[in-house]
Parts: sequence; C-alpha cells; structure tokens
Amino acid sequence: MKIYPMSRRHFLKGATAAAIAVPQILPSRALGAGETVPPSERITVAHIGVGGRGTSVQKEFMALDDVQSVAVCDPFQNRRDEAAARIDAYYAEKWGVGTYKGVEPYNYFEEVLDRDDIDAVVVATPDH
Repeated sequence: MKIYPMSRRHFLKGATAAAIAVPQILPSRALGAGETVPPSERITVAHIGVGGRGTSVQKEFMALDDVQSVAVCDPFQNRRDEAAARIDAYYAEKWGVGTYKGVEPYNYFEEVLDRDDIDAVVVATPDH
C-alpha cells in the first residue's frame, strides 16, 4: 500500500474549504443564528391529551422559544392529526421553511414514553 504524504498547504486548503462549506449545509436555526435557540438548548416536549384543554396548553408551550413540541398523543385520531398538523404549520412559519414535519402523532402514551429524545411530557387528559 502506497502512502501519499500530505503537505501542510494541502491540508489547510481542505480544512478551509470544509469550514466554509459547513454553514452552507446546516440551516441557521441549527446553529442558533439570530434569535433562534440551538437544538442543544431546547426542551423537547410531548403532549398527551390534545382536546380543548390540551390544545390551550399546547399553544402556551409553542410560544416559548426554548421549548419544541415533538409528539402528540390522543386516542382520537382526528385530534392527534390536527394537533400534529397545527404544530408543524406553526414551526414552518416560525422558522421560515416551506413545510415542517417534526411532530409525531401517537395513539398510545406508552409509545411516547419509550422515546429517548423527549425531555418533558405534558398530560392534559380529563379525569374520567
């Protein structure tokens, strides 16, 4: 196997090109540009129960810059699909992207609790 030595000049050219390319590849919100909170400093939240009360609570959490909703759970499919679509539309507008698909709807709360990337769970279910 033949080894090709790399000159310092060649290495610096490659490293400079890579350093210039990284901001072009990553979206600015991933780096926390402007007023955006970087993902490493956000609290990811799941919402269990997205009826009337759950929707109100959900809107309060969406208004917080350092919180990101990533999952919704409700036994009624129309509620969970509407909640996921509402949150996706909110983040698409907030971050200035055409479409955003980052909220996963769940039927069973156990599936939500199995996720490792969720930091907090909001439970807004009725008492019956």
